[in-house]
Amino acid sequence: MKRLLKNEFFGLTLSIFLIFLGVWLLNIASAGKLIGSVINSFVAPLQAITNKVESVAAESLKKKRSEESYKDEINQLRDELRKLRTLTADYYDVKRENAQFLKFYNLKKQDKSLEFVIAAVVSKSPGDLFGSFTINKGYNTGIAKNAIVMTESGIVGRIADVTAESSKVVTIFSPDFKASALDVVSGDLGIASGNFKLFKDNLLGIFYLPSQNNIKAGDVVATTGMGGIFPKNLPIGKVRELKQDDFDSSCYAIVEPFINLRDISEVFVVTDFAGKER
Repeated sequence: MKRLLKNEFFGLTLSIFLIFLGVWLLNIASAGKLIGSVINSFVAPLQAITNKVESVAAESLKKKRSEESYKDEINQLRDELRKLRTLTADYYDVKRENAQFLKFYNLKKQDKSLEFVIAAVVSKSPGDLFGSFTINKGYNTGIAKNAIVMTESGIVGRIADVTAESSKVVTIFSPDFKASALDVVSGDLGIASGNFKLFKDNLLGIFYLPSQNNIKAGDVVATTGMGGIFPKNLPIGKVRELKQDDFDSSCYAIVEPFINLRDISEVFVVTDFAGKER
């Protein structure tokens, strides 16, 4: 009997122990789940933030690479545009030079002895009443004082002053310009020059013509080449009308020149020709 009671007590004690052990293990398991849940509650947002940061960083890096790629393409396009502009400028320079040489060739055909320097008009003389101007070439290129200045259309004037790299041109409208002139139709001779009254109408005169002459309106007037200062047969203009001089018995012709000062940006300066005074 005592043995039985002892066995029952032992069994009950063991059962209670097992029950407490089970409860304790269950609590531990529950606690572990709770802790895991708590940890997950903190980790999950952090993981989400980390993922977002990684995504933004990756997108930013991709965008940066894309921007750098665009910048490279833009720089390449700018380089190509600069090259294209240079080529375009070169094209127009060549085109302009070809046009200049064509004009030079046409003048050269008239007199093979003519030697030219091509010059650009760089400024007008504001205080001059007769349209004088300055060109960008001087004696470094062979230009000398009194050298004739012209375009493919006709005489513009002469060199009045010259420096190493520039020259001043007095136009055919000035009283300071004088050249021996010939009516190529009648053969009558005179002196081509200008005055203020004629210049206002873009005209000049052929003065000191004989009273008995055969000049008619429409005749062409050119240089004679006499004296070796100017080449011969360079066109000056066309006779508009013939008038009697008020002071003596001579006549003068009003001449419309072949050139227009407003249209001139480049000129030819004659540096040498056959019969030039040395």
